[in-house]
Amino acid sequence: MPEDNQHGNEPDSSQGKAEPQYVTHKQFGELVNKAIHGRFMTFETKLSKSVEESQTALADSIVERLSKAPNPPPKEGEGGDQGAGDDNAQLTAMQRKFERQMAEMERKVQTANEVSQRERQSALNVRLRQEASNALASAGVDGTRINHALGYLVDVEKRISYDDDNSRILFRDEDDMMVPLKDGVTGWSKSDDAKIYLPPRGAQGSGDFKRKKAPTPQGDSEAARKATILSSFGLMGAG
Repeated sequence: MPEDNQHGNEPDSSQGKAEPQYVTHKQFGELVNKAIHGRFMTFETKLSKSVEESQTALADSIVERLSKAPNPPPKEGEGGDQGAGDDNAQLTAMQRKFERQMAEMERKVQTANEVSQRERQSALNVRLRQEASNALASAGVDGTRINHALGYLVDVEKRISYDDDNSRILFRDEDDMMVPLKDGVTGWSKSDDAKIYLPPRGAQGSGDFKRKKAPTPQGDSEAARKATILSSFGLMGAG
């Protein structure tokens, strides 16, 4: 038994259960963006290292093969032995083989560069859409309409894009000026184009209709009761 209970002490009520912590949409977007950016940087570092190693290996292979290549045959009139013709044929075969290997290595490096470019572009696109979604949510765009607004601004109007070195995401405003993303989206949210993406304000749905209550006639007579019923159905004055 705990010592406090043995002495009749009450348990400390000041230490209650911790309140649950919730992550806002903006905080969630920031966490996702950081994760995407970190993964992209890791991938880019690995790919750059791989391409560099391939280029180094190619250079080393060229040096090694050139060092092992036989001396060229002597020119006419400079003498030589009977095996000069055979050496020349062997050298030609080695040169052709080396050229084929060089072409193959260059093709592999080019393919690696193309893959790197595609992956980089994909990561940039994911980052742009994530940050644009966060900006739209902060500007008050309805959560169910963010994807449509994103497609309109990014794919149709081309108003959200990177700067020249892909370091910042910018927004093209009504004056064709490139401004910071958050500022641009905030300004756009006040335009007529943005109204369809914002939650309705002060609108009442069909469920807000209320039947007008008819006045209750005075008295407890049978005629007053009938008049009340007829009035509730809009039949006052009916025979």
